[in-house]
Amino acid sequence: MENLITPTMKDEILSILVANCELNRCLTSALPKPLLDIAKSRNNLQAIFNQFCKFGFLSRGVIGSNSISVIVNIEAHDFLSRGGFTAQEEILKANINKLGLELESLSKELEPKFAEKASTIMTIANNILSVVGVLGR
Repeated sequence: MENLITPTMKDEILSILVANCELNRCLTSALPKPLLDIAKSRNNLQAIFNQFCKFGFLSRGVIGSNSISVIVNIEAHDFLSRGGFTAQEEILKANINKLGLELESLSKELEPKFAEKASTIMTIANNILSVVGVLGR
């Protein structure tokens, strides 16, 4: 699990880029050691940059042998101001929890045959929450 890319890692890297890059201006510089320290490898850092490009946070995210070249977009600022990847994961967990509580409440009001189905769905929701919790660590 040493190479696992976490929401916290992505938030830290995006925060560094937002703090150090002008919007819509290409920054080419020596590869910052803090980015590599956070990502734990060049491959992880490039994968994170690729995802940032896919999400529209970066227009460019290239890692050379000893340098990086990035263009930060306004979407990166907006995303961080709403809590970033960590907040996104917490919202997912809260929604799954809420779903479980709603299903539990509903199962108490339903006829036995429907209550069993609601119970099955509640179990699935709880299993998803468990997996998300494990992956978020």
